[in-house]
Amino acid sequence: MSLHFVLVVVGVAALVFLGLWVVLTRFYRAVDQGQALVVNKMNQAPEVAFTGALVLPVVHRAEVMDLSLKSVTLERRGGDGVLCADGVRADVDVTFLLRVNNTVRDVLEVAQTIGCARASDPETLQELFGARFSEALEFFCSEVEFERLHAHRGTFVAGLIDEVGADLNGYVLEGVTIEHLDRTPLSDLDPHNIDDAYAIEKLREAEAAATEKLREAEAAATEKLRRTARQGVADAHTAAYARATLEAQLAQAREDGYSVGEEGRAGAEEEVEPGATLPCPRCNGEAQGASCAACGLSLVLAGRYQLRRVVGFGSSGGVYEATDPEGRLVAVKLLRLGTHIDRQARTHFIRGAEVLRQLEHPLLPRVEAFEEDEIGSLVLVREYFAGGSLHERVTERSWRLEGGELRRLTERLLELLGYLHGRVPPVIHRDIKPRNLLCRNASGRLGPDEPVLVDFDSVAATGETTEETIVVSAGYTAPEQLAGAATPASDLYSLGATLLFLATHVEPDELLRDADGRLQIGDRLDHLDAPLRGVLLRLVEPDRRQRF
Repeated sequence: MSLHFVLVVVGVAALVFLGLWVVLTRFYRAVDQGQALVVNKMNQAPEVAFTGALVLPVVHRAEVMDLSLKSVTLERRGGDGVLCADGVRADVDVTFLLRVNNTVRDVLEVAQTIGCARASDPETLQELFGARFSEALEFFCSEVEFERLHAHRGTFVAGLIDEVGADLNGYVLEGVTIEHLDRTPLSDLDPHNIDDAYAIEKLREAEAAATEKLREAEAAATEKLRRTARQGVADAHTAAYARATLEAQLAQAREDGYSVGEEGRAGAEEEVEPGATLPCPRCNGEAQGASCAACGLSLVLAGRYQLRRVVGFGSSGGVYEATDPEGRLVAVKLLRLGTHIDRQARTHFIRGAEVLRQLEHPLLPRVEAFEEDEIGSLVLVREYFAGGSLHERVTERSWRLEGGELRRLTERLLELLGYLHGRVPPVIHRDIKPRNLLCRNASGRLGPDEPVLVDFDSVAATGETTEETIVVSAGYTAPEQLAGAATPASDLYSLGATLLFLATHVEPDELLRDADGRLQIGDRLDHLDAPLRGVLLRLVEPDRRQRF
């Protein structure tokens, strides 16, 4: 075999390889994640590829189908609200999350019946599934009483998914979100409509029952306060703690009509006047030095943290200044597990501590430890902040932020919420307010790592059911959260109300509202520049969809 022949063979092989490489690079079509490529070939059934395929000009025709998650939203309000089993008409906003199922069979079915271009078009999806989802919503609600729907969102979601079914002609339902659920207002009901007339009667019955429940709650709280005063609590801190607990619960009952329990969850850290004695973590008796004088309990919690003074209290525990074995100052948050503490308070405390341990951000506290001590109390140890809360700075020191500093604070806190809401699933604080924003030091100006957001006992994650007490801080709680549906936008509202307080020195619940529920700010923000003023006002929009 001559050298010349070998060179010819090698050259031909190289040309063939080069030609194949050119064809592949020029005619191979790749698709992104969340897409499918449907290729129509001559005299053959279409082929589906989820990464890419060779598409030859003239003989092949390729289309891209979007497989990413899409939403279909139903808003049933007023006269179009759904009727529940007990005759109550309800306003409901529901979002159904669906996508084309990523199997060859389902992609081909959708491509042949709808077309690749329209497969994920919002208007097409509304046409395809709007009536079906609406019918499922109507049927399920007609089988369940309103109070059960409102209290058991998880059951509501699961029931809707079952009612819709699995056969969606190539699509798959990934989830359902209840965006809004409340009784249809009386003003939107037609007394001449038979169904609405019955709904009006049920609504008035519910209002009467809520009023009676509120009266009972007020009477019970007042009686407990009198009984506490008659018994005479030995320690002044304990007396203040009992009064604050009852007043906070009574204020919440007046705000939304929900019942007041014997004990609520641990409240926000609120600095009080330190004294020589402490309320004992076990018996609430006078504790001083190394142990409680009444029950003998050691004031060295978990064998390591020496309590020094009380700096805050809640309805089922307290926050103490303490020292660790190395002598460093730490804050110890304690949930007492005595006879009056309910399971819900324990669940809130554990959930908040576990969530906080997983977070790392300059504006969040660093958790040193979380454990149960020898008397069965839950102990959360975190870094200590000596600068007090923003609420204290405003009310006690007449502290005022200039426009530039307020803008920087707004940017920092929005960045913090971006971090929390960007988690998977998003972390919703649900109780942002000036009392829960602490300063690391006592200087007059805020540092780049201030303020620090604390009190994660109310934290929730998107997708959780809300079968629990609604978290309410008068003036700072978003309207949809008052209805039991906290979303990331609810935190934006609370942040906006907090910034308004810092800018105006007026509590949000002292401001009037217009017919649409908007706060009447007047000229109180005229000292701020127009862009910052616009941001603050948009954050407190009653409609969560208007908050950015």
